[in-house]
Amino acid sequence: MPILRCFSMTVTLLFPFLAGAQVRPQFEVVSIKPALSLPQGANLGLNGDVSQVRMPWVSLKDLALRAFRVKRYQIFGPTWLGEDHFEIVAKIPDGFNQQNVPEMLQGMLQDRFEMKSHWEKKEIPVYTLGLSKPVPNLKEVAAPETQLSLPNANIARGSTIIDFGGGSTLSFSDNMVDAKKVTLDDFVQFFSNFLDRPVINSTGLKGHYDFKWSLSPGDFQTVFIWAVIAGGGAVPSQAVPTGDASSLDSLANALKDAGLKLERAKAPIDALVIDSVLKKPTDN
Repeated sequence: MPILRCFSMTVTLLFPFLAGAQVRPQFEVVSIKPALSLPQGANLGLNGDVSQVRMPWVSLKDLALRAFRVKRYQIFGPTWLGEDHFEIVAKIPDGFNQQNVPEMLQGMLQDRFEMKSHWEKKEIPVYTLGLSKPVPNLKEVAAPETQLSLPNANIARGSTIIDFGGGSTLSFSDNMVDAKKVTLDDFVQFFSNFLDRPVINSTGLKGHYDFKWSLSPGDFQTVFIWAVIAGGGAVPSQAVPTGDASSLDSLANALKDAGLKLERAKAPIDALVIDSVLKKPTDN
């Protein structure tokens, strides 16, 4: 009897924690449809209000990076992960908000795409963004008062604007890279999509900055082709750039003027390896 009473008390004491551990935030309703073409001027972030999420153009790779809060270069899996795109509308249940969306996306990937994954260490080719002089030519500004839990990306013809919230934006448009109230950590995360390999921030700078760089039309076209490739878009073989970022003279000059530099390197990363996943979701 003492043993039974002890076991009963242990279960009673642990039950709230065990029950809490089993609760996984889930969308109340999810609609997943094929997205046949990219809507012009589409906002590709987590659009919507506190009760709904709308994603008009997302691939499985896009969903994984949002769900697990990783960078695109950390995701390894089938080569087609970025090819097919979906339009997703999901209802957030009462008691939850946009902060819970990544965990809900994890559940959706597991339930609707039967995704299985694991983590491992990998060493990959990268660029490091470092300082070329002790004090860079970057205008440090006050940090935004509020920021989005996940940034929104607005894409139109030849233009991309990433909105971090609170006036913090990063724009690739009209042969310009225009940053406002952006940390270099956020900058390299999205700049990685516009180069031929990921970028790691090695500057040690933690502030928020305004800066604007001008690129030549040819170099700007090259970085946008790399962005299309990173997003899973189809690019004719003859249009794929043959060089790397070191061949972009206008980018090198812009970095030099800012007191920065890009260098080739290898770096260990935490990799999300997708072992298996359905190419099409189960029915709504």
